[in-house]
Amino acid sequence: MREPKDIEHRSLRERYEALKHRMRALFDANPDMIFRMDRRGRYLDFHSPNSQGLAFKPDEFLGKRVDDLFDAEFSAATHWWIDRALHTGSMQCWEYSLTLSGEPRDFEARIVPSGRNEIIAIVRDITANKRAREQVRLIEARLKRAQEVAKIGGWERDLVGNEVWWSDETYRLLQLDRETAVPGYATYLELVHPDDREHVGEVLRRSLETGMPYSSNHRLIFPDGTTKILHSRAEVECDAAGKPLRLVGTVQDITDQVDLEREIISVGERERERISRDLHDGLGQTLTGISLSLKALSNRLAKGQAPPGDIIRQLETNVLQAMQETRRVTHLLSPRISGLRAALDALAKQFDQPGTSCRAVSEADHDVHDAEIETHLYRIAQEATSNAVKHARASRIELRYRCDNKSVRLEIVDDGVGFSLAAASEGIGLRNMRYRAHMVNGSLDVESVPGGGTRVLCSCPCRGAAALRGLEGRETARR
Repeated sequence: MREPKDIEHRSLRERYEALKHRMRALFDANPDMIFRMDRRGRYLDFHSPNSQGLAFKPDEFLGKRVDDLFDAEFSAATHWWIDRALHTGSMQCWEYSLTLSGEPRDFEARIVPSGRNEIIAIVRDITANKRAREQVRLIEARLKRAQEVAKIGGWERDLVGNEVWWSDETYRLLQLDRETAVPGYATYLELVHPDDREHVGEVLRRSLETGMPYSSNHRLIFPDGTTKILHSRAEVECDAAGKPLRLVGTVQDITDQVDLEREIISVGERERERISRDLHDGLGQTLTGISLSLKALSNRLAKGQAPPGDIIRQLETNVLQAMQETRRVTHLLSPRISGLRAALDALAKQFDQPGTSCRAVSEADHDVHDAEIETHLYRIAQEATSNAVKHARASRIELRYRCDNKSVRLEIVDDGVGFSLAAASEGIGLRNMRYRAHMVNGSLDVESVPGGGTRVLCSCPCRGAAALRGLEGRETARR
């Protein structure tokens, strides 16, 4: 029969073995590396699920100090964190980097006191997580910058929890302080122009009722009296039953775009009025003269009199004047009627005056063969040349045109007084040229310094030439 002490001893041993197995299972299941070290930085023991995360083999570092294995900087940092953990009696977190097998790796060490002169360091490889966080940070930074450039802010509204999120650009567009302003529909509606609030509310209500996206242009008015025109659009996220759960949308400042479109419309109206006056004062009077001469000639013929030579010559003169005036007005309405090269030549001759030399230089073997591109390029050249004469007081202007079947390049260079690009960036003339370049999928670059002349360069794809080659190829195939 066993003594009670033997039974108790066996029970304790079984419990110890069970506890040891549980601890071993916990260690094996732990993906982290665990090191036991003394105050002097000596490695006493370790656990690692694999050897890939170890800088050295176990027999190379066990029993040795960190100073024997790593450089002075890393060793000093290790001692500092060990001393801090032992001094405070609390866990310390330390992030560091090491190069393993030629690859930089990032680690996080949680250093915990395990006695007066020992610590446990639980080390985790955080390389993947850190790189993922860095990638997210980079994407967020790029998105933020893109929103700033495009003047587009993002927002979300949780219709169930009534939580609202605004991007940094949204706060900037609304001229609100992120720290003090409360994001939400009420805050936004306070900025909407009183005359537009009913429209904004109706658009939102209809979208929530139908679950369809909405798009709206409306004005904002700020405390200082300035106004903006914003384009707001959003999509509604619904549950399986069709109940709206969330709104996800954007706001974009389109003030400059709307102002430019209004100015273009206004310029078009002024141009039509000018052409109307030209027709009335020029061609109209010439035709009136022809009508009177024909009437006088008709009366003489009715009386059996011979037609006088002076009336016939006057009729010839008036008809020639009418034809010239018709061509001039036609050119104003469609400057590229004879091709862009001919239009640029005519434009150069128009501005070539005493004191101002203006000439067109063509490096193209053919024209663009695309009405839209030619018209926009001509208007850009017209605007740049007019500015060089009126504002820059240029003595020499050159219009350079090139088309190589792939791209079109128009360059206007003058030796005028130049201007500050920062001061002119909001000018309607420059905005108009940029808008026209955008309309033909092109780019506009302007170089100018006060006193140093100006260079305007517009480049765009030659889609008309590509289409023309396709037509010629089909014609050849038919033949």
